[in-house]
Amino acid sequence: MDEKDLDKLIDQLPKDPRQYLSDDNKDDKKATLTIGDRTYEVRVRFRGDGSGHWFWQKKSWRIDFKKGEAFNGFTKLDLMVPDNRQFLVEYLNNYRAGKLGLLVPRDGFVTLNVNGRNQGVFYLIESWDIPLLETQNESADTNLYGDK
Repeated sequence: MDEKDLDKLIDQLPKDPRQYLSDDNKDDKKATLTIGDRTYEVRVRFRGDGSGHWFWQKKSWRIDFKKGEAFNGFTKLDLMVPDNRQFLVEYLNNYRAGKLGLLVPRDGFVTLNVNGRNQGVFYLIESWDIPLLETQNESADTNLYGDK
């Protein structure tokens, strides 16, 4: 992504770790995402409400694909600092829930490079929305409830 756009994303973050990341701070910017030999035009921003996602050097990211595009069924990618999901705990719990036949989002671990700089390992998890239901052959004609 353009360095100036990255600087703007960082500058709009709250300066106090006791603050929450509000919708006013969730501006997104154009970027190019390369996965393997495929390149996508995407919109990116920092994600997460609490400062553990965005206050420190390593930040959680939201990557939105253009309408009609997806990567392995993902229309958006949530890359979270693994500390916020207690590294393996959520991954293990999703694995066990899947073994019990419960609906769980696809998840895993990925590495991210931003403008050639390695950002380390991130926890990738699918968002609870209609594409999650569709990729798991569930009816998209349903209501999903969250805590917002």
